[in-house]
Amino acid sequence: VSMQVLHMSEASKELAEKTLVELRGSQYQIREKKRYKDTGKDLQSRFWVQDRDLIIKGCINGPSEVEEVPEGIKVLSAYGFHVERAKKALLTSGDDVGAAVEELGKTCFELSLSGASSSGEIQEALEDEKMALESIYSPEEFRIKIPGKIWELKLKLPYLLKYLPSASKTPQKKKDKSYDPFKDPKNCRFYFSGHCRYGSSCKKRHYNKNISSAVDD
Repeated sequence: VSMQVLHMSEASKELAEKTLVELRGSQYQIREKKRYKDTGKDLQSRFWVQDRDLIIKGCINGPSEVEEVPEGIKVLSAYGFHVERAKKALLTSGDDVGAAVEELGKTCFELSLSGASSSGEIQEALEDEKMALESIYSPEEFRIKIPGKIWELKLKLPYLLKYLPSASKTPQKKKDKSYDPFKDPKNCRFYFSGHCRYGSSCKKRHYNKNISSAVDD
């Protein structure tokens, strides 16, 4: 730690002398300046040593750079593959994402994909299956990510939600059997009496007990 040198103004020096006289008594006298030893002339290059066991092993100049994640790693991670597996697959396939997916499919799911793109019969079967899926599902539910290699299906399977940890913690709302639609301020009381002159433009709900939902005239 570099030593600090204090420089006092003349007013500060006079104040310090008066303070010493006040503390020591009126008989205390300040000696001449030449009788004081100046020990501050060579302090420019001196330091306090706080820890003699301090060892500097290295230093870093500037903030550390954030490593950018390659696009192939991002794609494979989005498919659910671990980062280390994705790195090995991309290294083996020469950074070809499609080939890396095939490699991961072979190693993780024991899929046999050899000759799938060159066999005419298999290609024809794939086209038939693709046409069947396109006729069943909408474009939002079924789409082809990589032609002939990766198909993506988005399905709503509510009966599987009970197996999810987050879903099991969320209590299911039970239907209130004691619900009285006549006391609900959101329902139109004129509709209950038989007719509402506002019809579909009514700001209240037209409750129908047979449908159990709001209806419009």
